[in-house]
Amino acid sequence: MTFRPVFLLVITVVIASVVRAAEEEPSPGVSHYFDEENSRHLMLDRTDDPAVKVEIRFAGDPGYSYRWNGKGTSGKREIRFTRILGEEDERGAEFTASVSGSRAQIDFSPEQIEPGDEGLNGDYRRISDEKRLSLVKRELKSAAEALATALKNLGNAKEPGLVEWKRRWVDLRDRVAALRPLPDTAKPEDLPEYWITLIETTGAARAFAEQPLPEVPLPENGTGDYDDGFGGRVALRARDDGSYRLGFSWQRGELEAMGSDLSVEILPGEVQQSADGSWTATFTHEDAGTGADAGDPLPLFRVQKAGMFLIVDDEQAQGHTGKAWIDGVYRWGPVPVEE
Repeated sequence: MTFRPVFLLVITVVIASVVRAAEEEPSPGVSHYFDEENSRHLMLDRTDDPAVKVEIRFAGDPGYSYRWNGKGTSGKREIRFTRILGEEDERGAEFTASVSGSRAQIDFSPEQIEPGDEGLNGDYRRISDEKRLSLVKRELKSAAEALATALKNLGNAKEPGLVEWKRRWVDLRDRVAALRPLPDTAKPEDLPEYWITLIETTGAARAFAEQPLPEVPLPENGTGDYDDGFGGRVALRARDDGSYRLGFSWQRGELEAMGSDLSVEILPGEVQQSADGSWTATFTHEDAGTGADAGDPLPLFRVQKAGMFLIVDDEQAQGHTGKAWIDGVYRWGPVPVEE
C-alpha cells in the first residue's frame, strides 16, 4: 500500500507540467482577451505562426470605439509587435505581449527610450466567444439608448424627416453593416463580429445626430448640401424658373467601387408645392449608364423636401448605385462659401 503516495505524486507532477506547458505555449489560432476595467478587447491571431496579427478595440462612450491594429512575431512565451503603419505614419513603440493560458500582459518592449504610450499596456483576461457575445450585445443596447437620446438634437420628434429617419433606421443600419464582410456562417448573429458592426454603425448614427445644427437660416427654396451621415450627399440647387438640379454622391464603406455620383434634373412641372413650404417631386431619369438601352424600366425617383430634411426614394436605380444606395433621409447644410 506504500506505492499510493508516490503514484499520486507522479500524477500531480504530470498534470502540473501539462498545465504549465499549456500556459507557456499558447496554441496557434485566434484568441480573445478582455480588460474589464478599461473596456479593451484584445485579439491575437496566430494562424500564420510565428506571424501575429494584433487588434485592440477600445470601447468608449456607447457606440463609439477605436481600433488599434498591429503585427509582430511570436516567440516561445511572448509576442513582440508594433502598430501597422500607413504610408505617412511614423514608427511607434514596440510592445511585448506575455501570454500564459488565460492571461495576456502587454508592456513596452525593453531597451526603448521614452516610448510613446498608445494606451495598450495592462492585463487582459482570456474570454470565450459566449462571453464576447454577451458583452457586445450589452454594448449595442447601450449604444441604441444613447442614439435615442441624441436624436432629440435633430428637431421636433413629429418633424416628417425625423419620423421617416426613425422608421428607416433598422434597415439602414443593416445595410451599412452588410458592407463589412463577415466569415461565412449560417447564423451571423451568433458571431460577436456581427454585433460589433451594428455597434459601430449605431455610433455613426449617434455622431450624425449629435452634430451641431447649422447656425445660418434654411433658405426657403431648400438650396444646400444635404448629408445622410453614412457617406451619402445631395447637392440641391434651385433655379429661378422653379426647376432644381440634384447632385447625388456617395462613398459607402471602404471599397472604391462603392463611391460614385449622379446628377438629375427636376423640371418645374414635376414639383408639387405645399403651403408650408415643403414640396414633392416624382420623376424618371434617362441615362445610358442604366439598363434602359436593353429595354429595362427607367429609374424612378421621388424627392420630398420637408423642413431641414430631404427624403429620397428610388426604384430601378441599381444600374447607378450597385451595392450602394441613394434612397434615404438627408439633413440640410448650407452651401460652402469659397474664401
